[in-house]
Amino acid sequence: MSRECWLNVAAGALAAALVNSACGQEEPGKVSPLLLREFAAVVEQALPNRGSVIAVYEPTSQTVYGRTTVGFDAESRAWFFASWKSVIGRDPSGKSYRSQGESPQLVDWASGESLGGLGIADYIPIGYLDFLRANPQAITSLARTSSGAWLVWYSQPGLENLAPSGVEIDPTGTPVRRWREDPKDRRESEFLYSPESPPGFPLAMSWGSETQSVPRPVLTHVEFHANGNPALFERSAVESAAIDNRVIVETKRQASAAGFTRNEDGTWNPPDKTKVKPYSGDDLRAYRWPLVLAGVTLVVLAGFEIVRRRKGV
Repeated sequence: MSRECWLNVAAGALAAALVNSACGQEEPGKVSPLLLREFAAVVEQALPNRGSVIAVYEPTSQTVYGRTTVGFDAESRAWFFASWKSVIGRDPSGKSYRSQGESPQLVDWASGESLGGLGIADYIPIGYLDFLRANPQAITSLARTSSGAWLVWYSQPGLENLAPSGVEIDPTGTPVRRWREDPKDRRESEFLYSPESPPGFPLAMSWGSETQSVPRPVLTHVEFHANGNPALFERSAVESAAIDNRVIVETKRQASAAGFTRNEDGTWNPPDKTKVKPYSGDDLRAYRWPLVLAGVTLVVLAGFEIVRRRKGV
């Protein structure tokens, strides 16, 4: 689907949301049509028109293994999330897909059509904007702070029974914070963006909360195509990325089991198979005088033995 085509669809969805709100079909006082229209303009201006970005995230811990590759193509709205375990995404034709079990082979995923950029929003936060622009009816509450930031509460299609989620978007259209309206599991976190982010595609430096016991994955690689490269978002290319992740993770796991150790910069140290203590002058110095005394004693005893034999004792 071309950009112009799906923009018309999004505009129609927004118009429907405004009509429903004006007719009282939305919950009273939750979404102002005027405010929604202003917010839509901010989102439209913030989203890039062209370009493709692919980012890789890996844990820094030497005992935790994983690798996740995410990507977003602005023009086609194609995106993917490919870890070493699972894959979900949307191809350039607009069809959603996912992996099945441990197999990297991808199959159609009809229920994922409404997921949109939410599938990568924790890593590429403009995914929130992509989702909200295509699904304005998912917005359950919208407010603007005195500083001009936007507070957006939304429900994920198909999961309306869950507590609403929220995202704070600054006046320029950049997501800065996310949360979930669940008193038992709020999952609130702020986005810290990497200086390696390409223009128009802010990338989170890491994902997850500081309170998590498992080390957060961090951004380790960025690939950017300013004019876009939809071929990287075809299913075959995404399958290859998932297989690469699985091979890399398994290789690291086996290397660790064999005794290799990983440095913070990603390099590896070979295993120490000799386990031989290196020579130290201090080790010999500690036994120097006992050895000298033992030698003197042997010399003295040998002298006495020689004298005794000469006397015929």
